[in-house]
Amino acid sequence: MDAKLTSWRCRQCRETNDSSFEICWNCGATLDGTPDPDFVPAVEFDPVCRQCGYLLIGLPEERCPECGTRFDPQARDTPIEVPTQRRHPIARLVAVMFVSTFVLSLLWMLAEFAGV
Repeated sequence: MDAKLTSWRCRQCRETNDSSFEICWNCGATLDGTPDPDFVPAVEFDPVCRQCGYLLIGLPEERCPECGTRFDPQARDTPIEVPTQRRHPIARLVAVMFVSTFVLSLLWMLAEFAGV
């Protein structure tokens, strides 16, 4: 019985590919794992500022509007990753407030239950 291949996992990078792809979309390797030396990967992330993480797309000048850092939009070394510590500072604050409220509510309920 001939099973229809719905997807396949690349032997080079372990990425899952649709059966319509003959080469891995991520690294360019073939089904048997042979790498293609001419493969040029697509940019995985939008370019962001090295200093503050601001998205650098569609700007009228080659300067980050958030922090003023200059950048070259044609450069291949334009950073493509937001620094972790600057990614979601407000989300961290909200999470800390949520956990604190939860813990205080728990302590209050335990005090009420114990009759303190």
